[in-house]
Amino acid sequence: MPLTLRRFRNGDPPALVRLWNAAGLGRGAVQGLTIDVFDHLVLAQQHFDPRGLIVAVETADGADADPGGNVPRRHGRTVGFALSGLLPQRPGTEECVGAVDAVLVHPDARGRGVGRRLMAAAVESLRQRGASRILAGGGPAESPFLVGLYGGSAPAGFLDSDPAARPFATACGFRERGRTVILQRPTDLRERAGFQVLAARRHAALRTAPPLESNRWWATRFGRLDTLRFELAARGRDASPGPATAGVTLVGLDLYGPAWDRRAVGLRDLATGPGGGQPHLHALILETTRRLREEAVDLLEIHADAADAAALALLSRIGFSPIDQGTRFELAED
Repeated sequence: MPLTLRRFRNGDPPALVRLWNAAGLGRGAVQGLTIDVFDHLVLAQQHFDPRGLIVAVETADGADADPGGNVPRRHGRTVGFALSGLLPQRPGTEECVGAVDAVLVHPDARGRGVGRRLMAAAVESLRQRGASRILAGGGPAESPFLVGLYGGSAPAGFLDSDPAARPFATACGFRERGRTVILQRPTDLRERAGFQVLAARRHAALRTAPPLESNRWWATRFGRLDTLRFELAARGRDASPGPATAGVTLVGLDLYGPAWDRRAVGLRDLATGPGGGQPHLHALILETTRRLREEAVDLLEIHADAADAAALALLSRIGFSPIDQGTRFELAED
């Protein structure tokens, strides 16, 4: 059947959501996606551009599209789409970076070159909008639309649990630029803590804090999810709270509940403050776990760069186990 690629139209969301749910994206993707959620996290974004959502429509013989790419609904079937966008320019640079967030093809239409055509069209769309550098499977700050939909706590690249994604990106000319390890920990896991961690817990208290980031790029993506920041604050001699020795941002992962059958919370932006160290990070996670367990949360997720051996070792000591990995890509220049 003839295949037509065209830009997004307002009547497309039902077919796009059905395609997402049928694509078999693995454990790291929201399953049972609804039109309301797709609209809230993708289409309603301030940076959404219809030119970046390219739809593949398979037409019945004798029902070709008109010059505008319009196909009579009764003759066309949506078999794929590509979603891409531009990243905000970094201060002090004029480089324009684009990112391909997703290329989805219905299982019945795979093996016919639909995905390659969609990827090529997405790259061309980004170039036409000024991108001189193109990423795929971006990290937390590099994904325009997949926060809350793919990756869990944050976008982490194309996941190993989505088995077609990584080889597809490589076949389309993208090179690997980094790996992210995804780790999880049940909240009822027995705590393991040494003397330094116990001392850090004894002399500190958990408190809420403002978001670590407050720029528009963070707010329009992570700000659409339930987020909260905890800090571990040292107690002064008069028991008043002092400066934070460690902090972490909590991200609600209720959209993943149907797939995981668990109530989960993601952890990100884990960092120490003045006078803080690994024992304070460990103590912060244990205190956060205790607080969330009281709220009937039974699973925590956190990400770490695969090259950060110290972070992975610390998370292992706290009780986190790796359950997936993601790969970040960049288009190789000729």
